[in-house]
Amino acid sequence: MTRVLWLRPEGRTVKVPTGWESIWIPIVKTTCLHYERPNYSRFEALAFTSVSAVQCFKERDELSGKIIYAVGPSTAKEIGLPSVRVPANYTVLSMVRSALSDGIRSLLAFRSLSAGDSAAKEMAGKVNYVEIKDYKVEVLESGLQEVRTMLSKREVDVIVLTSSSIASLVVDYIPRDVRVISIGPETSKILRARDVDFIEAEEHDVEGLTRVLEGIS
Repeated sequence: MTRVLWLRPEGRTVKVPTGWESIWIPIVKTTCLHYERPNYSRFEALAFTSVSAVQCFKERDELSGKIIYAVGPSTAKEIGLPSVRVPANYTVLSMVRSALSDGIRSLLAFRSLSAGDSAAKEMAGKVNYVEIKDYKVEVLESGLQEVRTMLSKREVDVIVLTSSSIASLVVDYIPRDVRVISIGPETSKILRARDVDFIEAEEHDVEGLTRVLEGIS
């Protein structure tokens, strides 16, 4: 039976296709951060860049009457509203560019503490754009060491990478004969920089990853 190593944040699993032996080893965990309540009346739109960003968001009553953006359908599903706008490409840059295209003039985004500044640079001088870092990602060293050992011993056939931060932790330990599945462009960028062959999911979410597995079974 083909052994598939899933690398997701602590506590998250998904339903996977039959015929695979799935191994779940968390190597990161997310922790919600305290943030000062912003003046929501200053913003016509809110944006969420991940499921964790939604889960750590405290003022759900403020969603009413706002235009809501999400990076990917999994994040939109976590928000739980019928009219969430999801860009065609599930990236933060695609999301903010979609907001610009929609004529949004003020946008408040909830992101990871380690998030880069590409979105802020894209929006600078164009709209009132503010980011709130409402969660952080921490490395689970014991899990990371277990994964690196497993890869060095070639104990898996497929590895599924669900974020760029996870990919960066293991990319240098992936054997050439292990098939790699990437969730999307940011994760793929890490792999490409290390000359690692991979398959990128067409839909950049967990459902897209399972479809890739179904296609190579």
